[in-house]
Amino acid sequence: MMTLGGNKNLKEFFKAYDLNEESVQTKYKSQAAAYYRSKLRCMVEGVPFEESEKPSYDQGREAVVEVARTQAEIMQNNPPF
Repeated sequence: MMTLGGNKNLKEFFKAYDLNEESVQTKYKSQAAAYYRSKLRCMVEGVPFEESEKPSYDQGREAVVEVARTQAEIMQNNPPF
């Protein structure tokens, strides 16, 4: 995944949303970061990605609304080693 993503590519992506100088929390909880993660996940898994879903500048800077999850839901997506 690092060869497909990496800091250089992420910084370049965040630059389009003026997020590089924002706090870590602001950057990584933004709509732009969520989009980037989805795109990277598809690249890694070899699944097609719909580029038309890319957020606008203003949308990309908005925070992702987090939904509370149960412990079972968390463990389903993040099983222990």
